[in-house]
Formats: sequence, structure tokens, C-alpha cells
Amino acid sequence: MSRYFISLLVCCLIPSLLYAQKSLECEKLLNRKISFESIEATLAELPNFRYCGLDSFDVAFMSNPTIMAPFLIGPDAISTYGDYFKKVEFMLKMPEYLSMKQNALALVAVLDKYATTENWDKDTHPLLELGYSSEDLDGAKELMMNKQYERPTYRSVLIEYTSIRKAIEEKKEKHINDSVMNALAAIKTTFAAYCDIRLLKNTAYNTVAFSDYEAGMQCAQKMKRPVLLYFNGINCVNSRKMETTALADASLRAILEKNYVLIDLKCDDREPLPKSSAHFSKSLNRQVSTIGNANAELELVTYKIEYQPFFVVLNKVGKKVATTGYTCDPNELIALLVKGMAK
Repeated sequence: MSRYFISLLVCCLIPSLLYAQKSLECEKLLNRKISFESIEATLAELPNFRYCGLDSFDVAFMSNPTIMAPFLIGPDAISTYGDYFKKVEFMLKMPEYLSMKQNALALVAVLDKYATTENWDKDTHPLLELGYSSEDLDGAKELMMNKQYERPTYRSVLIEYTSIRKAIEEKKEKHINDSVMNALAAIKTTFAAYCDIRLLKNTAYNTVAFSDYEAGMQCAQKMKRPVLLYFNGINCVNSRKMETTALADASLRAILEKNYVLIDLKCDDREPLPKSSAHFSKSLNRQVSTIGNANAELELVTYKIEYQPFFVVLNKVGKKVATTGYTCDPNELIALLVKGMAK
């Protein structure tokens, strides 16, 4: 059964089913032209089919973009909401649709049953079908057992449990974020005597890096530290995977933060270069007009590599010690960093 319809019903489309006769509002809707310029505006009108005798489940079905999209293209494309209504109305009477609707409503009806410890396990299956996890149901059951409710429904208990859990998760997330920000601020203080820390950026993988090559190299020279160049891309899937695996490793980050200067160079950064720095690159065979272009040119000209992600380890005097490409193994990167510190 489609989770799309069930989630809509659970969130807002049920508690009661509304029936109405065709009215002036319905006639207005059926005669209205469909806007082909904005699919959002088109979909926003669809809930008004409730004025045309449809209940909430039927409206949810007709509001599904995957149902409507085929009727908006091709030589027989519809032009009014009335056309769409005629196209879909017969589907609402099909046995398959009616069976799906009946099963969905039966599942949703469980939410308004009185919840008891005796019936909880028996009603677990339909609640799982509605999209709740076993963890959610166990937590809600425990909440119900520890709190004095007067004739609670599954819906009321689950809503309260979800609200409590969300508040706890938000508090934990804030605590983690505060801890990370404090740690990053402490790291920046170690750079303050040598570099303009305004140029140090917090990364998505919870450390700090320069995004400007020259600024990072100058800082490394003053601090007499080796450098890790990280050529990557904003839209590079493998870069994001690495940042949640290898670069997220605590041991690797500790080595970086205590011993290295990290320079994070995005090769698809569209921020414009100053006009005085724009130029034609023979290596790239195109105009270099953005920061990403410049980073890509640096990678190609200096290291003869065009792909990302790509790492270059430079020792304290700026000499290349090691390189590697995509890896999710932090130990592989740690070995390269240790090698760079020994040279």
C-alpha cells in the first residue's frame, strides 16, 4: 500500500471525512485553467476538489504529482481542472483503488482506538504499516505505562511521545553543535599568532581549513607545518562520502589539527574571481573566471590530475610527499599524514 496516502492521512487528512455536494466553488474550480508555468500553483488548487464531492482520501490521491503529471504533457494534455477531474474520476471507482482506500482507512482507524497495554502488542502490526518504527512504538508504550492517561488513544500517545523525543534530540544536537563550535574556536586560537583566522573556515566535517590556497600556504610557512591539500567538489558525491567516513575520524582530525594546515579547495566553486585574476587557461582550454576554475587549474597544472577528491601531502618546506584519491579508510590517510610529518 502506498505510504504516500497513509502519511497524508496520518498528518492531516483524517480525522473526519468530508463530503459535500457540487457547489459554486466546485464549478469555479472545474472551469479554471491550469497554470503550466508553476506546478506548485497547480497542485495548490487540488485540495479544493473537496467541494466536488470527494473525501479527503480521494483528494490526496488526485493531489499526487505522479498521478497528475502524465495528463499535463503530450498532444492530449488537459487544459482545465474539469478535464483532470474527468480523467481521474473513473479511477476512483476502480476495485483496486477502492480496496486500497478501504485498507488504508482501516489502518488509520487504529490510531483512534483506546490504547491499553493489553491491546498494544496486538495493534503493533497496523501501526508499523502506518510507518511508525518499532523503536517509536516501544517508547510510546513505555510513556503510556509511566504516565496516568484518561482513556488515551494511540494517536494522542504517539503525538506526545514524538514531541518529547524531538525535544530531546534537538537538545542533544544543540549540545553537540555547541561543543563542536567551542572546539573549532579553540583550534583557531592556535593559528591566531601566525595567520588571519578570519580566513579559516569551519568545514562540514567538523574541523577548520583555508579555502584560499595562497593564504593557507603562507600560514603553513609561518607555522612551519606540513600541508594537506584537499581537492574536492561541492557537487562531488565521493567527496561527501569521504567526509562522513575518513575525514570524520577523530584520530585523523587530531593529527590534522595539531600538526597540519588543511587547505580545502573546491573545484566547482562558482564564486567569481577578481577581474584582475581572470584569464584563459591553456591547460583547461577555457576561461578561468571562478574560484573553482582556479582550483581545478592548480590541480591540473601542478599535479597533472583532473579528478576529485584528490589529496596532496606537502612537507614543511612545501615539497610533495604523497598523494591519494578517493578512500573511506582513515588509516590510509593517517599513514600519509605521518609520512608528511617525518620528511
